[in-house]
Amino acid sequence: AKKRATHFKEKCEAEHERAAAAESAAAALRVELETVRKSSTAKIAELNDKLESRSKESEEVLRKSAEAEARLSAELAKVKETAEDVESKLRAELSRTRDDLALALAKGKVSRESVNSKAAP
Repeated sequence: AKKRATHFKEKCEAEHERAAAAESAAAALRVELETVRKSSTAKIAELNDKLESRSKESEEVLRKSAEAEARLSAELAKVKETAEDVESKLRAELSRTRDDLALALAKGKVSRESVNSKAAP
């Protein structure tokens, strides 16, 4: 009986040692898990910050692009208006020149030959 009791005691002690080792390993895994969790949380926060920064940069680029487009559109409208004014003035001047030439021809002050020779160069 003493032998069995000793054997049982040794068996209990061995089981107790295995349980202590398992508990120690579980504690180490919990610490490692917490470290990984903290590291992951920090990395996620860092990536979120980068994403927010890039998002703000993209919004700024889009805003500047829209402003530039508006400026260019306004400049184009001015250029178009100026071109239309120049075209209108040139057409009016051409019309006056034709009228003046027709009048001069009608009065006989200018011969067709002199007009043709001036237009030829």
